[in-house]
Amino acid sequence: MGGEDEMIVDITNELFTRLKTELTNVTVLPSYQPTTPNFPTVIFEESDNSAHISSKDSSGFTHSNVSYSVEIYTIGTKKMTDAKKIRNDIDAILSDDYGLARGTPAVLPNYLDESIYRYKIIYTGVISENKTIYGR
Repeated sequence: MGGEDEMIVDITNELFTRLKTELTNVTVLPSYQPTTPNFPTVIFEESDNSAHISSKDSSGFTHSNVSYSVEIYTIGTKKMTDAKKIRNDIDAILSDDYGLARGTPAVLPNYLDESIYRYKIIYTGVISENKTIYGR
């Protein structure tokens, strides 16, 4: 069911490609993999792309709420330090360059292999139909 009220701007691939290109010595994947052969690894996924209700005008919705989940997996004796360095590199792209708001990070237990450090951040924003991004 389509309609003129629908406006979906998707920059997921643009962000993913940018992270994959600029994060050197890091494996960047678009979704969770049951096994991760290379470390460090970053999983980058869109977790929301919904209509921004207050942006509706006579032409339909002009903005979308977006959020992206970033999970960083590291191993080794410097796994916390490595994860935070990768986090800073990601933040320079998603917050500084794209204007997305960084949410509260979380360290998540990795029950299948406790030697793996798992760090998660959610980035959010509002994006217009012309791809202007507003942190929220």
